[in-house]
Amino acid sequence: QAILFQSPLPPRVRRLRFPRAQRPAMAAASAGTGAAAGYWGEIDAMHQFCESKYATSPYLAEFWNSLSNIPCFILPGLYCLWRGGDRYDLRIRILWWLMVLVGIGSFMFHATMRFKWEMLDEIPMVLLVLGGVFSKDDASSLTKGWTKHFFHVLAVTVAIVGMYVYISGGNYEMFPLMFAILVVLDLAISVVAAWQPDQHGSHAAWGCIVAYMVTI
Repeated sequence: QAILFQSPLPPRVRRLRFPRAQRPAMAAASAGTGAAAGYWGEIDAMHQFCESKYATSPYLAEFWNSLSNIPCFILPGLYCLWRGGDRYDLRIRILWWLMVLVGIGSFMFHATMRFKWEMLDEIPMVLLVLGGVFSKDDASSLTKGWTKHFFHVLAVTVAIVGMYVYISGGNYEMFPLMFAILVVLDLAISVVAAWQPDQHGSHAAWGCIVAYMVTI
């Protein structure tokens, strides 16, 4: 059983001049590793998960959470880049690169449970959803003209304000809230953009979006 405790932001984070807010409840390392130390040093992530720390491998704080990023993000992203090559729009290729970056950042975050790697996990996640919003430009009447720029400004503002409140205040709950708002916004734009059949008369895109909404 993981032990929950409250601790202030670590000295390294305080040196960045963030306020000395209380950290969210953090899961201590278990199975004899103590409450804070491991191969990668003191556990100082803003948020932690239910997997026991360093229980499976002495080199990976969360072994299974780390490895899951390889088949879920890194390999699919690299495969799409390899197969897609120069055939697709730059915006689409950027999304695939962001998928790879999310996978690498998330692997290192779960492997180390360190704050700096947590940022390399969460910031690319936000960029990936923002990229999804931008990738639908001119795909429908909703993403043309002034409405396109409105959604750009709205999404970027939500991301910047959410990340600032999250990091500066040590308030992790702000991150999933901000991320959920961005995902809902991206989904709403996707539904409108895929409402009409594509040039081949197919509704496959609409079906994929519905399946995605069901899974989340």
